[in-house]
Amino acid sequence: MSVARSRWWPASGVAVALALLVAGMQLFHYASLAEFTYRVAATTQSVATDAAQSSDGHGTVVYQFADLPATARDVFRRAYESANNQTTVRGVEATALVATGDTPASPGGGLYYVVYRGSYYELTIRQPMSAPGAGTLLGYVCTGTGVLYGLYASLTHEQRARASLAFAVGVAGFLGMYGLTDWWALNGFLSLLAVGALCAFLPAVAFWSGYETLRS
Repeated sequence: MSVARSRWWPASGVAVALALLVAGMQLFHYASLAEFTYRVAATTQSVATDAAQSSDGHGTVVYQFADLPATARDVFRRAYESANNQTTVRGVEATALVATGDTPASPGGGLYYVVYRGSYYELTIRQPMSAPGAGTLLGYVCTGTGVLYGLYASLTHEQRARASLAFAVGVAGFLGMYGLTDWWALNGFLSLLAVGALCAFLPAVAFWSGYETLRS
């Protein structure tokens, strides 16, 4: 047992620590994404036109489906094709739309009118009030555990310099990619987890493998 531990430690400890940290940070990131609910309901041309023309200062706002932003087209189609004509998605905001009628025109909320396949529809967007929940708390716990375990794995072995630097490089790669890309607006937890793991493990493994070469 001691031979196996000597062979795989502290590399395995650093790997577990990075996995915990990545899972925790991505869970926290996923939980913090705004959640939008999109609902589609059939209406008539006269209702859509009257409501749009009565909006304060906005003029007539009836969107052709093809003219919607890509995100709005996607969520409209999802809601239209769902059994209850609505869909809830994290982090996907139908931006660049002007609300009509007496609903607020703030980003991510309001009532819109869309012409789709020759018919008129109301597209209602709501952003439910939400408070930090279990996902956020678990994200903090996993992240903190990952950091502490990384320190333990790095500082309890004769290869402490190699292990601690590999852990630091992995964390830097993860945080650096997040700072540069904000994860490319990914909004699925598994995709966030996979991309985050690659950004953390690739530089850490490369550093671990090339440590002796760098020292020489």
